[in-house]
Amino acid sequence: MQKILRSGFGVQMTKSIFENMNSNHVKGLLKDKGFCIIKGYENIDRDQLINICKNFGELEEYIDEKKKHKYSGHKHIFEVDGSQEKNAVRGRGELPIHADGGLLKKQIDVIALYAAKISGMKFQGGTGIIDFKLALEEMPPHLKRVLEEENFETLGLEEPYYSNASSEDWLHIPVLTDLGWTKKCVLYFNYEDEKFASWKTRIQGFNQNETREFFTELIKYLKDPRYCYLHFWKQDDLLLMDNRRCIHYREPFSKDGERINLRLQMKYND
Repeated sequence: MQKILRSGFGVQMTKSIFENMNSNHVKGLLKDKGFCIIKGYENIDRDQLINICKNFGELEEYIDEKKKHKYSGHKHIFEVDGSQEKNAVRGRGELPIHADGGLLKKQIDVIALYAAKISGMKFQGGTGIIDFKLALEEMPPHLKRVLEEENFETLGLEEPYYSNASSEDWLHIPVLTDLGWTKKCVLYFNYEDEKFASWKTRIQGFNQNETREFFTELIKYLKDPRYCYLHFWKQDDLLLMDNRRCIHYREPFSKDGERINLRLQMKYND
């Protein structure tokens, strides 16, 4: 295995090493290292991907109320295909820093992303992964105080993805949850361009300028190379991420590039 950041955050391994590890070993590795990138798979189909991931916990289902589920026979897989130019969950625009599950009121412990088709993506469309555990431990007190003491509210905007998340009401989501070994962060950072936003977040008692200044400083801190790894995708990359330790984001990419990732989310049973 090869470590990715000097702090020890993130590891890369081969398919053979990964397949020789049992599920508890992988869970422990993700808790300790935050994420792992597995190289060596080729043309994984959806059933194979489900078989790989189901050992780590209960698979989240993606339900489409009109069609009952998004992909016939594969209700556990969400295809992030870059099909929209706007800044949407499945689009090509920015997807700001966040952790999965909060707006949909779901417990998500592990996220899997598989690069099903990648082309023209040498230096765009990267996925940023942030070691929030270490970042919180070393966070300047004035930023940490806001996360610990202030009330954040988020409104889901994008339909149909967040159509039932918070309706027209702002949803209060506790930003930090103490897990004993770390504090999980569930915070939806604001879009630079609110016109195409999938969500927006406000801080009670803060005016717009104060909110913007806080998020700007926090983003700069979290994207420091000590805490943040930016992964540029290659065909057949498999990424597993501990959603309790990490927060993540997507950089935008042009329509000249193609980036189809298959995403699964898991909840631990123990």
